[in-house]
Amino acid sequence: MKIKKDNKENIKSKILEIFDIENRPMNIRELTQILRNKYKIIKSEPFIKKCLDELAQSEELSIED
Repeated sequence: MKIKKDNKENIKSKILEIFDIENRPMNIRELTQILRNKYKIIKSEPFIKKCLDELAQSEELSIED
């Protein structure tokens, strides 16, 4: 059985997908739980925060009021 490791780009796309589906503000803990439960992606909260920061810097994800 071959286990596919989730690369950073795949995780970023899943994060964007979650924000599109949920369409509401979420904290990192909640986002990590959704990734774990729905997509079986087990990553630490600091890693998820780093991915969010990279998405914000690349302007794929923006913070709005």
